[in-house]
Amino acid sequence: MTTTIETQVQLGRPVNPNSVRQIRLNELKVKRELGLIKRGRPAVEGSTNSYKKAVREEKLSNGIELRRGRPVTVGSESQIKRLRQQEKIANGVELRRGRPVNTESKHYQKIKDLETRRMNGILKLGRPKVNDVTVKVKHVKAVV
Repeated sequence: MTTTIETQVQLGRPVNPNSVRQIRLNELKVKRELGLIKRGRPAVEGSTNSYKKAVREEKLSNGIELRRGRPVTVGSESQIKRLRQQEKIANGVELRRGRPVNTESKHYQKIKDLETRRMNGILKLGRPKVNDVTVKVKHVKAVV
């Protein structure tokens, strides 16, 4: 059995180990290995945030499931409404969202007209052909 040793090729320009930057990077590396580098904001003991974190960790360690978002208030109006909607869906009732359609509006009438023409195959798509439409325009002199 033979073993092969892979060598990494140094890319880029050569590094000067005596440069100020390399010395600083080596010092940071040593401090990081010793655990002397502190990152982020310092923790304030006794703050509200630290209290919340401690309570959360305690609940997790006790096996309590934590849920994200607002807590659900049982018996509130929104919960009652949600239960009614779920019952309607279970009974096969179709729920409608938004405000009701005004059947007297011009927009609604136009949409219905286009829909019926599509169903009957009468609706023509695109611009009319040149042969179908002839427009005669009188030449009018502008009076200045």
